Amino acid sequence: MGRPGSEIAKRLLHAKPTKRINMTLEYGPPLRFGRLRFYLGSPGNVPAYHEIFFQGDYRSLTLRPNDNVLDAGANAGLFSIWAASRCRSVISVEPSPENFSLLKLNKRINKATNVQLKERVCLVPTWTTLERSSSKPIRLKTVW
Repeated sequence: MGRPGSEIAKRLLHAKPTKRINMTLEYGPPLRFGRLRFYLGSPGNVPAYHEIFFQGDYRSLTLRPNDNVLDAGANAGLFSIWAASRCRSVISVEPSPENFSLLKLNKRINKATNVQLKERVCLVPTWTTLERSSSKPIRLKTVW
């Protein structure tokens, strides 16, 4: 038999929405994983929740307490909040206004003070050098 939360996630995946409050921000009760809580916003986020927390999609990912993580395309923040509990800091980038609002909500209810939220990011030429496979270095600067 699978983990108890796995069955809940499967049921939520096939559930019909009953009521939406503030568009997608409080879709149903918050889901829990240990001490973490998440509002998913829509049934479309249930598979990601199930994959991250019950199928162990990130089991092979090693995060150390001094690591800094960039979550580009953070969506509702499931990975960002999970990673924040394991590393020094997380920068979460999410360009969709609806998902960004949900990301802010999930950051707040989990008291993830080490998560920085960014609505957009742009890379422009500068003198910072990154390595790549060709002989010429790439020079990039992050602009928030």
